[in-house]
Formats: sequence, C-alpha cells, structure tokens
Amino acid sequence: MNMFVHVLAGHMVGDFALQTGRIAEMKRVGWQGLVIHVGLIAAATALFTAGLPRWIPVIIFITVTHLLIDSARTFLIPELPRMNTLYFCVDQCMHLLVMVGVSMWAQPGYYKTLYDFIHTQTTWDRALLVTSTLVALVFSIPVLEAMLYQDLTEPGANHVPTITARTRLLGSIERVLGFLLVQTPYAYLMPLVFVPHYLYRLLKPSQAPLAYIIIRPTVSFVATLLLSWIVLIA
Repeated sequence: MNMFVHVLAGHMVGDFALQTGRIAEMKRVGWQGLVIHVGLIAAATALFTAGLPRWIPVIIFITVTHLLIDSARTFLIPELPRMNTLYFCVDQCMHLLVMVGVSMWAQPGYYKTLYDFIHTQTTWDRALLVTSTLVALVFSIPVLEAMLYQDLTEPGANHVPTITARTRLLGSIERVLGFLLVQTPYAYLMPLVFVPHYLYRLLKPSQAPLAYIIIRPTVSFVATLLLSWIVLIA
C-alpha cells in the first residue's frame, strides 16, 4: 500500500472535513483549540494508516509536527494582518512536506518519482485518494475562496472568513460534477460545468473587486481540473 496516500487522507479529513468554524476560531487563540484540532488529525491518520509499516511513529510524528506548525500562527504571528491566502498555501505546503518526508521514511526506496506518491497499488489506496480529492473539492477550495475574498475586500482583517452553507453546496456540486466528468470519456465537457459560475459572478451586482469575480470561478476550475487529472492518472 502507498503510505503517502493514507497519510494524505488522514490530513484532508482531519484538517478540513472535521474542522468546524468553531475549532478554527479556537485554535487561533489558545491551546484548547489546537489540542482538539491535532487530536482529530491524529485520529483520522490512525484510522487510515493502522497496520501499515511504522504506522505508530508516523502518527506521532505527523501529530507533533502539525501541532508545531499550527501553533506558530497562534503564538508567533497571532496578529497576521493580511495575506491569509498566502499563509493558507504556505501552511498546507509545510504539512505536505511533512507527509512526503514521513512516507519516504516509512517506505524507504518506494518513492523514486513524483508519480510514485500518487500511484495507487490497491483498491483501498484509490478509494483514499478519491476521498482526499473530494474533501479538497468540498471543504478546502471554499476555504481558499473565502480567504481570497477577505484579502481583496477586507484588508487587515484578522478573523476566520465565513463560508455559508449555500455557497459550499453550490460550489461542491459544481466541482464534484466536474471531477466526475473528467473520469469519463466526456472529459472535454468539464469546462462547461463552470460557465454558469462565470456568468453568475459577472452578471450579479456586487461590490467585490473585478479581480475576485474572475479569479473565484477560475480557482474552482483549475483546482478541479488538476485534482481530477491526478486521480485519473493514479
């Protein structure tokens, strides 16, 4: 089995699917939220890696490093005034590097190329890769869009952006449908799924900057296309 795919699933479920707005607010101000958050990370990682080589030290290492990375925002840069989008991307890249490193340690010699990190050896591997992708499409992309909106419209804001249920639902339908189309012989129809989103943003009266109006559906489209392609070749 591919350890990276398993720890990635644990991260996506624990860091996004199980992280509520309340937990996100709590971890910004103190240890209680951080402990709850990394506890969920540990539980999700344990669920998906149990029984794999060196899975216990893998869980411990991921949990500790996740706590250290997230605590930097809480205690070292609590008043980060801007660039939440940039911070989000850097934060996720750091977690990704940890997962890459610990996977290479747990399965020495397995990862020789970039493709090896997404290669699915078993049906369970593939199911977890699809799970990670769907979590990203349903939970991660809305967070990125909300932070982008906050950076463009509320300079200096230092709070967790709000994501409405309606926004999440409509965006999820759009992205998941695009993902499913890419997995079929009709992948060329996938861009059409995002046409209503572009038209809605352009025609809807809004005080948001034009850059955001254009970038938001573009972020959804590019992310869906990239993630769908990764699953397709895995």
